[in-house]
Amino acid sequence: KKEGSCEDGKKDGKKQVKRLWKDSGEDCSNAWRLEDQANEIKDRDYRDSSSSKDSKGSKSSKNGSKKESKSYNECAREGVEKEVEKIEKSCFEDSADQCIELGMAAAEHVVMKNHCTPGSAQIFGNKNYKKECKKAAISICEGHIPTVANKWCKNKSLSTSKLRDMQKKCK
Repeated sequence: KKEGSCEDGKKDGKKQVKRLWKDSGEDCSNAWRLEDQANEIKDRDYRDSSSSKDSKGSKSSKNGSKKESKSYNECAREGVEKEVEKIEKSCFEDSADQCIELGMAAAEHVVMKNHCTPGSAQIFGNKNYKKECKKAAISICEGHIPTVANKWCKNKSLSTSKLRDMQKKCK
């Protein structure tokens, strides 16, 4: 097997992201930062164990050329991107849990800043009651879909794209 191949580079890039993901506890709440962390990994030069610098200080493989080293690095970066995409799909598409938690936190923040804080009775008014009621009903429908789906279909995971499709039907 040829050292420094593109396939070796992809494996190296994926391995770096897998290590980062494992170190983060493989917790989807940490996946929000994964792309930024992976970009730092992508910025480095990848060199397999056969890489060295020649007498002029140029990077090259003992068994290959600068071109092969460049290919290895490009493929390593591609491996990083593919592994990040795989993890993000697992966390943000295959299960809508992260999206639901983010939405719930956002809702709490909006209510706290614009309506009341937990334990208070402060109310902000709006005069277009019918229009606002309809908008609220649509939002409640959109937000309640995961609850109903989890209650009625306990053994069936709701993907993010399926959730968004169903939320559009609340209109």
